[in-house]
Parts: sequence; C-alpha cells; structure tokens
Amino acid sequence: MSQLKTLARRAVPRSVRDGGRSLYWSTRKWAETRPQEIAIEGLVAEHGDRVQAGPFAGMRSLTTMADGCIVPKLLGCYEEEIHHWVELIIERRPRRIIDVGCASGWYTTGFALRLPETEVYGFDLDEGALARARTLAELNGVADRVQLRRESLTPTSLGELVDPDGTVVMVDIDGPEIELLVPEEAPRLLEADVLVEFHDHFDPAISSTIVSRFAATHDIQRMFATGRDPAHYRSLDRFRTRWVREAAVAERRPSRPRQEFALMTRHTG
Repeated sequence: MSQLKTLARRAVPRSVRDGGRSLYWSTRKWAETRPQEIAIEGLVAEHGDRVQAGPFAGMRSLTTMADGCIVPKLLGCYEEEIHHWVELIIERRPRRIIDVGCASGWYTTGFALRLPETEVYGFDLDEGALARARTLAELNGVADRVQLRRESLTPTSLGELVDPDGTVVMVDIDGPEIELLVPEEAPRLLEADVLVEFHDHFDPAISSTIVSRFAATHDIQRMFATGRDPAHYRSLDRFRTRWVREAAVAERRPSRPRQEFALMTRHTG
C-alpha cells in the first residue's frame, strides 16, 4: 500500500495535490460555518440581537462569526449546564467578579447587567477578543463598569485582586488554569469562590490537581458538558434542514475526555 501511495504522489503534480488539500479544508470549513451563518441570519431577522433565554435574557449579543457560539448565545443556551451556578453567583451578589479568559465578554457584560453594584474585571491576551468584549459592553451600556485588560496573570497578581468580602474568580484559559489556581503561592485565592472550566484534554491531571488544592476549604460541585437537542429550542423550527439546526447549537467541545466545569465555593460557618 505504501508503494502505491508513493507512485500516486509521483504521478500527481504537487500543485494538484496541494490544491486538492486546500479544496478539502475550504469545503470542510464551509460545511461547519455555513449552517451557523444561516441560523444567525434567520434568528436576527426574526428576534433581533437580544438573548432569548437563560441568565442573560434580554442582553444584546454580538452577531458576527468571530465571536463564536453565536446561535447558542442568541438562544440563551450557551453553557447551559452551568446556568444554575450563574444564577447562584448572582443571588450571592459578590462585590467583585474576575473573569480570566473573558474572550468576547459574554460573562463580563452579562454579570455587569445583572449585578450593577458589582465590580467586573475581564482579562484576556487576545486583543481581538478584548475589542469584541468592549463592543459588547458598549452595546449594553455597561462599558463604564467593566474593566478589560490585556494581561497575563500569575497566582500572586490574581490573588491581589481578590476582595475577601466577596469575590468570584472565573477561569477559562485552555489549560494554564493548573498554573494559575495555586493557593500555595497566593493564599488569598482561598478567600474567593471559583468557577473554572477544566481542559483535561491538554493535561489529564488538571482537574484532579486543582480540586485537591481547594478541597479542604471549599465545597466543590462538578459538571460535565453535554450536547444540545435542537428540538428543545422552538426558534429553530423555522429551519427545515436538521443539518442547520444541529450545527447551530453545537458548541464543539472535546469529548475525550469530556469537557468539565467546577464551582468551588468557600465553606460557610
């Protein structure tokens, strides 16, 4: 078989082979993004840019593909698994929320809307994402209450931001959470509640290591990411093609191992 492949490569000019690869990846990208574009266009035409449900219902959303997961955000089912935790955070009314890896500002803007007395900080290293986060905050009239910074935090610098009278630290940084959530280096981290997205597909020790660091001082709840059934969202009924409906609600999370979230809240009493 390897000899046949070698002969085939020799028989087909390199430019043709490269062109074939380019066509394959272009077609694949189109097949992934076009259903989402169709869904975005249809939803915005019918409902505008308002989030329809969930903790941030009524918030205006960005509607460009660069933001990511636009349809789940418009429907209000983005990261639906942790909606009850988001509501719990809102109920507790923390003095400060620190979102590390804030991306396009979904949570920074959402919390600023729901918690007008709370200080909200967002950190990200991607200037494009921060620009979208600023746009989203401006779109919702909370730009003056959301502090967005392009900064790489360390355990110490993160700990210095913790207000012991009530802080929630959110972390979604694709692996380095294991290097950031280190209370041995910054004990004040133990005075915060933490909502973290684990990325064990990069390092299988991430979740167990972080949980062990907070187990003595925090109550820990864990939740796996799940898929979405488009039949649950009536706004998608307008799209007759199941291909469009299924692609629209997909958040494209790793399945091996499954994406996992944890809410770690300080012991009370």
